[in-house]
Amino acid sequence: MITGTFNAKRLTQALDKQLDQFVAGTANVLFRNIKSNTPVRSGLAKRTWKKSKRGNKKFAITNPQPYVPLLDKGRSKQAPRGFFKPAVAQTQRTNKGRLGR
Repeated sequence: MITGTFNAKRLTQALDKQLDQFVAGTANVLFRNIKSNTPVRSGLAKRTWKKSKRGNKKFAITNPQPYVPLLDKGRSKQAPRGFFKPAVAQTQRTNKGRLGR
C-alpha cells in the first residue's frame, strides 16, 4: 500500500491563481479579437471598446455606440457575418489546450 499527503490548501491556491491568469488572458485575447474584427468607417466603433473587471473572474467588454449591435448583425459590408461570434471562435481556437500550461 502507498500513502501520501499533500497540502490541499496550497494546491487550491495555485490552481485558483492559474485560473485567474487564464481568465484574464482570455479576456485580453477576446478584447483584441473583437477590436480587430470590428468594421471601420470612421473608426469610432473600434476606438470605443472598453474592457473592465467585474468581480472575481468576471470581465465586461462593452461599446457605448448605439449602432454597434447593428454592425454585429451584419449591417457592414466589411463584416457581413458580424464580428462578435467570429471573435469568440477565434479566441476559442487561440485558447485550445492553453489551460494547464
